[in-house]
Amino acid sequence: EVIRDNIGSDTKQQHFAKLILSLNTMIPPLRLEMLDMLFHISNIEPPEDDNNYFWINGDNMAIVINHDKIESKRKAKGIKRDILQLIDSKYMQSERLKQVISASLEEYERKYVLQTGKGPMDPKTYYSLLKEVTKMQLSQNSFRRAFINHYYKGSNELNVIQKRELAKRMRHQQSSAELYYKKLNV
Repeated sequence: EVIRDNIGSDTKQQHFAKLILSLNTMIPPLRLEMLDMLFHISNIEPPEDDNNYFWINGDNMAIVINHDKIESKRKAKGIKRDILQLIDSKYMQSERLKQVISASLEEYERKYVLQTGKGPMDPKTYYSLLKEVTKMQLSQNSFRRAFINHYYKGSNELNVIQKRELAKRMRHQQSSAELYYKKLNV
């Protein structure tokens, strides 16, 4: 958060670096689905296709996951796609993120949430921007681990129901958070 809040936005690179950090710290970080996520600005739900969407419906915003790593499991179980509403909670600064997204779209009108040129941002550019602003070599799992560890211990600790909801928003099982992401004695 400190790095995110201290990045200027004088250049397009700084702007998108700050947006990347916002998407990974203000709401539960996904894997890399944000890289090719399209904006859908409408009062009608986005289509059910192979794209993921950042849906803006007036003052409401949601992340619509049509396709990701767990897609085959979801389809096999006959479960509908996830529409993850952005609402403030103990672990989500959704109202603040909505302001960041709205300002970002005003400054750089575009088709993709993270875009370079006319297409989606590629992983190399994504990680290069992160390294430039954090001075560290981070992976997407670094954000996922940090987010879980922040909310699994101490004064920020979530209850069981909140942990289950957090796991759903991060697109994994709660047991995965405990086994792969949570550090012991942190």
